Amino acid sequence: RLITMQKQLEGTQKYINEQCR
Repeated sequence: RLITMQKQLEGTQKYINEQCR
């Protein structure tokens, strides 16, 4: 589902932001 993909993308972006710190 598109909504699920969007949620996954948000999680991935959050994860990347944490790694960039």
